[in-house]
Amino acid sequence: MSNRYDAIVVGSGVAGLSAAMRLALRGVKVIVLARLKLASGSTSRASGLIGQMRSNVEATRLIMDSVELLGEIESKYGQRLFHPTGSIRVAQTDSRVEELERDVAVAREAGLEHQGFRLVMN
Repeated sequence: MSNRYDAIVVGSGVAGLSAAMRLALRGVKVIVLARLKLASGSTSRASGLIGQMRSNVEATRLIMDSVELLGEIESKYGQRLFHPTGSIRVAQTDSRVEELERDVAVAREAGLEHQGFRLVMN
């Protein structure tokens, strides 16, 4: 095994593993440096907070791709890395309601599956 690599990725969380896998799929010889086991840092403790709903289609699809890659890595290595929990977003102002409505429209355009958007006014 050679100690020469084209790329070094620091961290084995969602961002690091996704970047490393995409590089490897393009033929780049990559090594991932991690302090402990795969996704044992913030990804394992807060993976439900990997919010896929973003303000533009490209960013939404990038996060969706990362989550999909994590699933592939889990299947390949038999290790659970991602524990989706969902989220609740609260809008306290009319402008925040409008922002969330735009985010939902972007999510739909990107093909993100979600359980819906409910507006509850008190």
